[in-house]
Amino acid sequence: MQKIIYCCRIEDASDNPQLAFEIISSFVEDTVLRKDLEQNKSCHEYYAGSVADARKFSRKMKKLIPLLQENGITLGEPQIIKLRNEDWAESWKKFFNVIKISDKLVVKPAWREYERKCPDEIIIEIDPGMSFGTGNHPTTQFCLELIEKVARKSRPGAFLDAGCGSGILTVAAVKLGFSPVFAIDNDPEALQTSAENLEKNSISEDRYELICANFAEFQPPIKFDVIVANILSGPLIEHRDSLVSLLAPNSPSLILSGIMHNEYESVRQAYESAGLVQKDFLTDENWDAGLFTMANT
Repeated sequence: MQKIIYCCRIEDASDNPQLAFEIISSFVEDTVLRKDLEQNKSCHEYYAGSVADARKFSRKMKKLIPLLQENGITLGEPQIIKLRNEDWAESWKKFFNVIKISDKLVVKPAWREYERKCPDEIIIEIDPGMSFGTGNHPTTQFCLELIEKVARKSRPGAFLDAGCGSGILTVAAVKLGFSPVFAIDNDPEALQTSAENLEKNSISEDRYELICANFAEFQPPIKFDVIVANILSGPLIEHRDSLVSLLAPNSPSLILSGIMHNEYESVRQAYESAGLVQKDFLTDENWDAGLFTMANT
């Protein structure tokens, strides 16, 4: 019996479909950009095992379209297509490989075989079949690299994953020794996915706390030595004061990512005007991330 899958497809006739793909995949990494060179058309596709998951992606995209329009990108309406392909489940796995973040940190899909190269190597196992991130996007890789760098330089303390998505950064924090570890997201589905990935990595529930809340609602019992916020520049600037207020007083680290290259300077200035200084900076062609701490520490 052939497997039924669903594809949510969105046409993109803009001059720079790659930009739209980068933005879309920062929200849902398991998307594909397909280009038809003969007809000069591009489309963004998301594959799901159920029509409910395909509709979920469609709803996310409808919320994202205004942001894309601000960047000069106009997309067509999302269309959900039913497909039959008994080999899809295996062929889709070919898109995902082991990602070596650093000498110590590795992200791997659940079905890939990988042997530790050294005894203290940390392996994060993620299932790309889920509706959230897999670690392939550069903004996620920036966060993982900076988290590992902070853990290496000082004793890991209290950690907050602000906008946890798939939970990949929460998994990394626990495995790198941070404690206590909190993760928040205003999307209950993200928290469910985070819980599944934490369980997949054999992390017991007493080692983390998942909370459904936005930044304004979140009232934790502690301050945090490290906060990671891998979201877009608009929310980072909007919620600057809330994030800064959650930092512990003694040499805290704030990792900001998910920032498009042409918007990073505005984010940096916003946080430096709040009394922070940039200590590290990572970039590629389209995305930036920064590591900040308090100026008086």
